[in-house]
Amino acid sequence: DSLTAMSGFLLALLALADFDRDVAPVLRTRCSGCHGATMQQGGVRLDSREAAQRIAPRVVEMISTRKMPPAGPALKDSEIAVIRDWATNSTRPKHWAFEPVRKPSELPAILREDGAPMPKDRLTRRLYLDLVGLPPPAEPQSEPHVLIDKLLESPHFGEKWARHWLDLARYADSDGYEQDQFRPHAWRYRDWAIRAFNRNQPFDEFTRDQIAGDLLPNASLEQRTATGFHRNTLTSREGGIDVEELRTQQAADRAATVATVWLGLTFECAKCHDHKYDPITQRDFYSLYAFFNAVDEINLDAPVEGELERFRHSRPEYDRLYADLLKHYRVAEFQPRWEAEAMRAMADPSERLEWTQVLDYIAVYQDRGHDLLRTPPERRTPRQSHDLTRVFLKDSGPAASWPETKGIKFGEGFQKLEELGARFPGMSEAPTITQSAESRKTRVFQSGDFRSPGEEVQTAAPAFLPGSARNRLELAQWLTSRDNPLTARVFVNRIWQEMTGRGFVATPEDFGTRGEEPSDRAALDWLAADFMENGWNAKRLIRTIARSRGYRESPRFRLSAEAIRDSALAVSGLLERRVYGPSVRPPMPKGVIAVAYRNRAWDESKGADRNRRGLYTFFWRSVPHPMLKNFDAPDSLISCSRRARSTTPLQALNLLNDPVFWEAAEALGKRMAAAPDPIGFGFRAALGRDATSPERDQLASYLHARRGRKGDAFAWTATASVLLNLDEFITRE
Repeated sequence: DSLTAMSGFLLALLALADFDRDVAPVLRTRCSGCHGATMQQGGVRLDSREAAQRIAPRVVEMISTRKMPPAGPALKDSEIAVIRDWATNSTRPKHWAFEPVRKPSELPAILREDGAPMPKDRLTRRLYLDLVGLPPPAEPQSEPHVLIDKLLESPHFGEKWARHWLDLARYADSDGYEQDQFRPHAWRYRDWAIRAFNRNQPFDEFTRDQIAGDLLPNASLEQRTATGFHRNTLTSREGGIDVEELRTQQAADRAATVATVWLGLTFECAKCHDHKYDPITQRDFYSLYAFFNAVDEINLDAPVEGELERFRHSRPEYDRLYADLLKHYRVAEFQPRWEAEAMRAMADPSERLEWTQVLDYIAVYQDRGHDLLRTPPERRTPRQSHDLTRVFLKDSGPAASWPETKGIKFGEGFQKLEELGARFPGMSEAPTITQSAESRKTRVFQSGDFRSPGEEVQTAAPAFLPGSARNRLELAQWLTSRDNPLTARVFVNRIWQEMTGRGFVATPEDFGTRGEEPSDRAALDWLAADFMENGWNAKRLIRTIARSRGYRESPRFRLSAEAIRDSALAVSGLLERRVYGPSVRPPMPKGVIAVAYRNRAWDESKGADRNRRGLYTFFWRSVPHPMLKNFDAPDSLISCSRRARSTTPLQALNLLNDPVFWEAAEALGKRMAAAPDPIGFGFRAALGRDATSPERDQLASYLHARRGRKGDAFAWTATASVLLNLDEFITRE
């Protein structure tokens, strides 16, 4: 499909096609080499809309006189007309998503409550699964309007909708990359999100706290914890990495994620060059990047209930043993010298190469490690002093070869320090961000390479959208301003998608010119305007959708990975319904753990913790739980706006053989055996409806056959397993 033999004019025309979706269908091929490059052909730049547009009249003349293309069939008159219209129409309307949100005067038909009757049992199960992510209890339920309000107030509402948001936030319990170290406190952000949805925090405040909670006057710990949204980016803790390269990658990821989540735009396409299809310039990308170029990561003490009292009670004994350890390994004698050598290497790395790796380790193993190293010891907090000592013992570097340190095993001291910490209750932390004390200039990276900084840019909202912002707090306010045409549309579209299986815009990650146009723009804009007019009230929005004709007419679709597992545990009576708390580790096949980096252990949770909701399953980026991956959970490397729904043989094997599903079948079988009407109870528990006569006969026959082979207990388990493996069970009808 190379077009290099054609003239520069035709290549320019193809560049125009890249910039406009109406022109693109006319030309069935594009220049494959111009994407992402500052390329010239025949003296015409192909990566600039303005430059291409300037020669558009000449292009129209050439194709109209049949002088182009030089080979192959000539363009049709209708095709020439499309190109001529594009080239000469300077008042072409904006892309629909960039136009202001205007509320239609009449309620669109799809949002009306009348019509679309649905059997009560089916609607009840649908509402339970869509609003709280769990199947309904076997007993009779309230009328739908009453049930909707009841479910909106359930503590499990926040769990269901936080899971949706965590996909967008690329939440995980590990760092990513090769070593993929665990993040023991990542769950604090997840808890914040669950609580925010449960208390129906207005979406503009929900946005503000995550983007800039640390910048609010007298910011609370909860508001600071919300900035943990930005701590879900990948982190490498390997020795030898370029610390500045990693920092710039994280800042770029934060900028691109904010654009995806709140604007529904593929901003990352403009990291290396102006966006090929949308009016996003490279300068726009780095102006957004600048907001996050000025932040640092920081973990704050955030004790959970009862933790602070236990910590204070045990602290004197810990401090005594800690002081003995420091004395034994002569830390007070050698750490200051180690710090001084590292500081000299920071000032002139080329002259002290043997210490540059120490600097790398300080940055890798300690958040804001270099800043901490620069902080005078008398100004460090006790935690900071402790953390830097930990790094010294872990990697003493050339200090281990000093004649004065002969016989001192610093590595042994590190292991004993780790063992000491494991013996005493610690303090939970909240991973957050804070505005950096360091003044960092932001420059456009040429071709996206941080080693090639170009012109300096300042923080700013995208130039093609109305409004402005100078700091992160203003950025949050701009995102949810009435003048911003995207945020409300993007959020409403995702809620509609979550509840009906498909958004008005089928490409929720891309509201730009290459994304799908809305199937019902009037309904989308009515909901977006109503959402803003009523205080960004998410529960009100969800209630409106749940009562609508469109919701009842929406198709069936398979449940999410977490909802399938939760449903099996719920109908069996095994589900641990406690809300909030640290991540848990349900049973994992041993063969999966074998591929982990350095064969790290998966410490399986005991008791009720092994049966908590899938939302709380520890997400290990390099070794995700196979049940989650089999049923299309995202990889949490980047923001996920919509989950895939595949159908594979592995899914059937998972439902039949996974220990969790077999244990659920065993428990459900016992419940069925104890019920007055076992078959009827099983159908109501698993499927939320009564069994038909043929279904009763078929399942009773199966039960009888199993009894004759392996006894009563196995027969009930196998019969319950049939119900848990039905397509209807894993489907939201």
